[in-house]
Amino acid sequence: MPLNDQTTIMITALIIGLILGLLIFYYTSKKIQQYVLQWRYKRGRKGEERARKLLQRNGYRILTEQEEITYSLLVDGRNKTQKIVLDYRVEKNNKTYVAEVKTGNCATIDNAATRRQLLEYAYVTATTRILLIDMEKGKIRLVDFKP
Repeated sequence: MPLNDQTTIMITALIIGLILGLLIFYYTSKKIQQYVLQWRYKRGRKGEERARKLLQRNGYRILTEQEEITYSLLVDGRNKTQKIVLDYRVEKNNKTYVAEVKTGNCATIDNAATRRQLLEYAYVTATTRILLIDMEKGKIRLVDFKP
């Protein structure tokens, strides 16, 4: 059954409309994703700036900020290099601590991802003393991983 000109035009318009709709959806979702990432980054940076002041008010001396540490491990006999970035390394009463700043529901040791991150920091930096800084509550918590 042959298609008439009007049907062909309608099908073509429908296909073009679908393609345009998909392109608009794709572009919009990318922009939203970009906005959310920027918002999270800004929120994190503001939290870290407030954390610096909180640490200093509580007698900690800032030794390093955003310290990058590279370490290696073996995976199936092959060397694999990883990088971590410590928010702060601080000192108080002749003791050195790694300080991790968190906001929201991940600012607790009950959060599995946070706990694993702090364990990684403790292992890589060979320290048992980690400060978990909850910026929403303005609290500094000492997490001490005993060997």
